[in-house]
Amino acid sequence: MHSDIMGELYNQYYSMTDENNAADFTLNSIGWNSSFTGSPYSREEMSEWRNDTTDIISSLKPKKVLEIACGTGMMMFNIIDNIDYYLGVDVAGEGIRYIKRHLTESQKNKTDFYVMSGENIDRIDQNEFDIAFINSATQYMGEEEEFTACLKKMTDKVKYGGKIFLGDMKSAALRDMFYKTVELWKEDKNTINDLEQRISKRKKRDFEFYISTDYLNSLKDIIPRIKKIEIHLKKGVYKTEMNLFRFDAVLFLDECSLYNFSSIDCKNKSINEIKEVLSVCKNKELKLTGFKNRLLTEIASDKLGEKRTQDNVYTINEICSIAERYGYSTIAGLHDKDCSEYFDITAIKNGQS
Repeated sequence: MHSDIMGELYNQYYSMTDENNAADFTLNSIGWNSSFTGSPYSREEMSEWRNDTTDIISSLKPKKVLEIACGTGMMMFNIIDNIDYYLGVDVAGEGIRYIKRHLTESQKNKTDFYVMSGENIDRIDQNEFDIAFINSATQYMGEEEEFTACLKKMTDKVKYGGKIFLGDMKSAALRDMFYKTVELWKEDKNTINDLEQRISKRKKRDFEFYISTDYLNSLKDIIPRIKKIEIHLKKGVYKTEMNLFRFDAVLFLDECSLYNFSSIDCKNKSINEIKEVLSVCKNKELKLTGFKNRLLTEIASDKLGEKRTQDNVYTINEICSIAERYGYSTIAGLHDKDCSEYFDITAIKNGQS
């Protein structure tokens, strides 16, 4: 029933697409509105979000890809020319029809699509995928039990040594901060009187599934093929709810690479000190820890009225860009379990397996 409702909703969204005015058919973000302002996201914000996500997927070098909830193909169009085969499923047939209208002949020859929900993917014949992924739809896949059942079916479709990618998940740890930010975005934090009541009402009517790292780690006991879970924080610089309150995860199946990280505490380091560390470091596998997240710090200060020190605060993108200039590939992860006020950077020298 839930998937039927979502299918009807998104069929309505996608049917309203004005292709004559579409600046870029690969980035059809109809229905993507900010919870803070109610306005559609800009193309720059959506492009940043899309590219950050597909960069992670592409870094895993898949050739055969399964996407659950493919929408209007924002992920697919960004990876299709570098893979051998793509299968997309979605509950909204209008989105799939939109994708098919824009495929080139060569793309048509290596794609298939099904109108179905994630809970029914065990019905498809194709398997042995390098990666199966859900992006920005985990919140609609039902409660914990239903979502876990879907993950089991996804795992069954992935070959030995493959991966599951869960993108744009809503953070359970930051849920209350998200609600508070939404309520205070347009309000004067000094005059609002019924904030707690408004947050309580928002909680009660919010049916979406917010995910914690405890839940993700519990999956290793439920699905024994999962050997490692890699958390990715968003690298974007725009103050969108995706960059502030959501995260990604890669689930490594059957086997995974092990690294000998050298850990460096960066909590009180300046940019110049961080550059100096990277310039002289010989270790090819680094864990740079304890960076204060500028986006969350600024939101807490500007919108929530919380006093946070502004000393040595950085965007994730800023630190990753520095490390990448010194020849490292980077992953931004959580510093302390679920809290994203601080973040760590895993830096692996390019060329390492």
